[in-house]
Amino acid sequence: LFLQNRPVKWDKASLPLWTAGYPLVYTDTVAIHASGNGLSEGLIYALIRAESGFSPTIKSPAGAIGLMQMMPSTAKATAREKGEFNPLRLTVPEYNVQLGTRHFRDLMKDYEGEVIYSIAAYNAGAAAVDRWRKNLKGGRMDEFIESIPYQETRDYVKKVYASAATY
Repeated sequence: LFLQNRPVKWDKASLPLWTAGYPLVYTDTVAIHASGNGLSEGLIYALIRAESGFSPTIKSPAGAIGLMQMMPSTAKATAREKGEFNPLRLTVPEYNVQLGTRHFRDLMKDYEGEVIYSIAAYNAGAAAVDRWRKNLKGGRMDEFIESIPYQETRDYVKKVYASAATY
C-alpha cells in the first residue's frame, strides 16, 4: 500500500504513511548488533526491509532464511560455532540479525568501508562483485551500479541505498 501511495513530501500529515513504509521493528536487536559491528542502524533496517520485509520466518527459493536472508552455509561460516549448526535458528530474529550484521561487517572490511560494494556482495556474493570491479577499474560508484550485469542486484543496491538514506 505504501509503495503504491508513497507521499511526495515529508511532513506531519504524511508521517504515518512513511512510518508504515519504513518500519522500525526489532529495535533493540538492530541497535545492539549494528552498533556492535560498527554499522548504521538505518543501513541494517534497509537490508532487512529489502531482504525479508521484516518477516523473521521467510525462506527464499534459493534457501536463504530469516530477517536478513542468510544462506545456511554463509551463516554457519559466520557463526564460527563448534558442533552442529541448525539452520532453523536463523528464524530467530536475534540470532539472524547477529549473524547478518557480522557478515555485513565482514563485507564492509573486505571492501574497505565501501557501502555500495558491500550491499552488492550481500546480494550477489563477493566473487561476482570482485569480477565486476575488475571490469570497471577507476569508475565512479554510480557507473559501477549501472554496470552490474544482474538486474536483480542492480535494483537491490539502489533500493537498499535509498532506503538506508530514508531511515
